[in-house]
Amino acid sequence: MVTVSRARPLRACLALAALLVIAALAVDCGPPHRGGGPVAQLSPQRRLQLIKRWRAKKMVTLAPEGGRAKAEFDRLVGPCSLFVGYVPKGWIATTPQGCRRLVIRPVLDGKGLATAAVVVEIAPATIDSAEACDKAVAENLIAWQWRDRPRASWTVREADYARWVGLKHTVGRTLVGRHGGQYFWVSGYWPLEYADEMLPRFDAILANWLWTDTGAPLESERARNLSGRRLPGV
Repeated sequence: MVTVSRARPLRACLALAALLVIAALAVDCGPPHRGGGPVAQLSPQRRLQLIKRWRAKKMVTLAPEGGRAKAEFDRLVGPCSLFVGYVPKGWIATTPQGCRRLVIRPVLDGKGLATAAVVVEIAPATIDSAEACDKAVAENLIAWQWRDRPRASWTVREADYARWVGLKHTVGRTLVGRHGGQYFWVSGYWPLEYADEMLPRFDAILANWLWTDTGAPLESERARNLSGRRLPGV
């Protein structure tokens, strides 16, 4: 179970004010920042081996603001075994739309927290970049902005946003990528007061993501570092 702490009120108010400045925004995806070339596919046997050898648990180093901390993460096999990774211990994962959607939620007092989640969505192969970016835009928006400078090396586009989840104001980010000829996006959102706990865990989920068809992680830097080594995660 993940415990959540109250963030500093002043910093939370400043973050909210910064997001509200971007109220009137277009959601045109615009040109992609970069794209990857074809990647060699693993054989079915190698792919199965990768999944089977993925460790059940892993200690992950988190980088919250002003420090570093260790946390235990549990193994995650993505919908239809598209990828493998890790999620914070005690979080729950559901697949409400089969291979197309994965929802990961923190747990508070024994229940999934409705106002915080990491959501992975895989688009059909027929969707182009403009339609993918349009579909990635969350509902009930207060503010939304595509970033000019991406944080990650694998993304096509990235956005920061604020939205309502029920009656709760939340903030988050969406990252749009492309893999195996299909677009996908990962969105994370949480209440402002939980940002110190949620953001490092959102980053850790992405940092420990491995595609099972290629054996490649999301981040190109990690892909270079893993080149020539044994199966990651074992």
